[in-house]
Amino acid sequence: MYYHLVSRCVRQSYLCGIDRRTGQNFNHRRGWILQKLRKLCRLFTVELAAYSIMSNHFHLVLRYDPQANKEWSDEEVVDRWLQVVPPNDGHGRILFDRIPERRLQMLEEPAAINHAREQLGSLSTFMKFLKQPIATAANREDQCSGHFFEERFYSGALLTAEAVVASMAYVDLNPIRAKIADTLEQSDFTSIQERIHINHPDSLQAAIAPLVSGLEETRRDLPITLKTYLNILRAQIQATQVDPTSQSMAAKIASVGKYQRAHGNEPALKHWLGERQMRNLEKALPT
Repeated sequence: MYYHLVSRCVRQSYLCGIDRRTGQNFNHRRGWILQKLRKLCRLFTVELAAYSIMSNHFHLVLRYDPQANKEWSDEEVVDRWLQVVPPNDGHGRILFDRIPERRLQMLEEPAAINHAREQLGSLSTFMKFLKQPIATAANREDQCSGHFFEERFYSGALLTAEAVVASMAYVDLNPIRAKIADTLEQSDFTSIQERIHINHPDSLQAAIAPLVSGLEETRRDLPITLKTYLNILRAQIQATQVDPTSQSMAAKIASVGKYQRAHGNEPALKHWLGERQMRNLEKALPT
């Protein structure tokens, strides 16, 4: 299943970009987030479909498969987990020479393997290990303590391909909507900028593939080519320029995102709610 995730800095301060009040530039922290994101997406049961890292928050669209870890061997689980949580000296410095020893210890401890397998299949744990090191490094840089990110993060299930594409578009258009970029190519720290830069023109006709995957087999759930997706984004940009009050499906999804936990057509929403023994369809948003 796909999810749209959003996490904000405390007080929505400009802790990852240029602080408008002080003029301090924290753009390098956006690079920290992207680097950690790319690493963790290779290790957990997720695939990265879209991202945008803004000055005071970030958006992700992930495909999440909580069952994939059950197919991993014990050795693979341990090897992945030790890349997430390697031995350290207590001050954050990795003890690389201790990794082989710790690996052997874990392989002899079924409980440790089961714990690692469970954590690698947890979206909450994924977000914890994405945010916690960034917060620690930023606090060290600022010579302060306390929260860097808000503790909780928004998570909305995307139940249909239309909802996934709409959310990806909303995420990729963040810098343009915030008026800090004029074009997709100028939209720094976004998945669409990365896709434009890494793709050869011939690949525009290929279906959109995940940017990073921790799954054994990547699935092409989205029957949409990069060329078509780019056309959708540019059409939304043009529509907003013509009529600033116009709302795309992406914007409509985002407008209820603070409250709504799933997005899709009515049958998909009813199925999702039924699986969770929930009844409330008041905030359902058909796609």
